[in-house]
Amino acid sequence: MNEAARPLRQYLLVLRRQAWLVALVACAAVGIAALVSYLQDPVYRASMKIVVGQGGGIFQPQFGNSVEPFTQTMTNLLESDIVAGTVIDNLGLSTTPEALLRRLHVTSRTESSVLELTYNSSSKDEAVVVLSEFGSVFGTLVDQRLGSRAEGRTPGGEPLTPITASVFDPAHLEPGVVSPNPERTMVIAGVLGLALGIALAFLRDALDDRIRSRRDAEAWFGAPVIGALPKGLHVRPAHGYKPELVEALHLLRANLQFSQAGLTGPVLAVTSALPDDDHSIVAASVGRSLASAGYDVVCVEADLRQPKLARLLRADAKPVGLIDVLEDDVEVGEALAEVPLAFTSGNGRDPSRVTDGLGADGRQWPGSDGQRGKGRLRVLTAGRTPPNPADVFTRDRVARLVEQLRAHAEYVLFDTPPLLTVGDAFPVFSVSDGVVVVAREGRTRRGTAESVRSALEGLGVERVSIVLTDATANDRAYRYREETSFAQMA
Repeated sequence: MNEAARPLRQYLLVLRRQAWLVALVACAAVGIAALVSYLQDPVYRASMKIVVGQGGGIFQPQFGNSVEPFTQTMTNLLESDIVAGTVIDNLGLSTTPEALLRRLHVTSRTESSVLELTYNSSSKDEAVVVLSEFGSVFGTLVDQRLGSRAEGRTPGGEPLTPITASVFDPAHLEPGVVSPNPERTMVIAGVLGLALGIALAFLRDALDDRIRSRRDAEAWFGAPVIGALPKGLHVRPAHGYKPELVEALHLLRANLQFSQAGLTGPVLAVTSALPDDDHSIVAASVGRSLASAGYDVVCVEADLRQPKLARLLRADAKPVGLIDVLEDDVEVGEALAEVPLAFTSGNGRDPSRVTDGLGADGRQWPGSDGQRGKGRLRVLTAGRTPPNPADVFTRDRVARLVEQLRAHAEYVLFDTPPLLTVGDAFPVFSVSDGVVVVAREGRTRRGTAESVRSALEGLGVERVSIVLTDATANDRAYRYREETSFAQMA
């Protein structure tokens, strides 16, 4: 991928994960804006125009380009406390000059001696009356102090040129309301809410320490990801497994067999950081996938506290199991339970027998090629539960068991208990050719992954791979073709 496009892709992934938060904040902002607009009292606006000038005209020619400074001076006088105070006294208003002037707005255009006044009020009548009084009071004060009734002369002894302020356009009410404007308010609120939602989305994602991608898993576990399995691995569908899941398991099997991050020997330990991370079903799926490809595989139910492997594979029951082999020197061959493989014809059925390892229910096990082959799958079940499983897994016993199993199968898969919960299977990790850690995307946290990494490094385990479950589409393999024959069973 182009390095320049990678950050953009990461941003889009963040927005996709946090889309609900962005939408929630934006909708909340629009909703609040609509509620405020509904509860807000309507505001009306009155407007008027006053013409200011000198010497009885609009403006004297000798002032040249000084119109704008002159009108600005008149604006400042109009917005003075003396004018506002006189208006309050004349109308008997219960307010202050500062509060009254906040509702008054005076503007003027360049090279124009016209002052445009507006006044906002929640009362239509008040808006017109107050603005009209402003015009009357201002005109009177200008006439008294700067106009024809003003006394004074210039420094040269000439009489002062009188200044005039005349109402040209009397105060009148503008149509409609100034506020609230629900449409404009909601649009602005929506834009601001969207921006806030995006900011919160990136903040929340930055503070989220759960695994969200292959990159997170590889960085935090310190090991390569060799498989990313979509949702549905632990669900038994009524009409077969989805092709995406089957293809993902095939890719996982290929990576185990042929990639540099895969197996360097036939013995593999499958574990997870915490309970309920699908380590048992991943071990069962990998075992069946290898067997369906024509290999002789033995799966060992090494999770003695919560054994699930034999139940998942529906192996034939045996009176003895792993504990009997480790403690009572029972031969491994006597304790191995056979697991039927799925055999199908071209139309997905075999007249003799159809099974998927979950029972003869017509559902094919994910990862099985569904073709008649020479593969074989057996399970060494846990057997009876010992009082203290940690005492059973000694290094010498496990090493001797592994040597025996190497003689019985091409691949040996240990389904071990969660690594951070109990230490029963630590001897298994030390004698295995590789360890596969199963983690759930969107659930396993950074601290957990780093704890697993430290624990395996402390045990001296060098060959570690990661399998992600519940992986998103971006972390799964490209879907080359529809493999419906793997999943559709009548």
